[in-house]
Amino acid sequence: MFAIDTPYENTGDAIEFLRTAPLTDNQRDHISHATAERAFALSRPDS
Repeated sequence: MFAIDTPYENTGDAIEFLRTAPLTDNQRDHISHATAERAFALSRPDS
């Protein structure tokens, strides 16, 4: 799961890293939100 250690880490830098990391779209989705949705039984607004 992806997290930002605010205020010690710059949010923009962290997001840019996630956007540009050499990952597949599926890997990026799991790191950015899908794992947390599954682990915490969250539902997306569009589902």
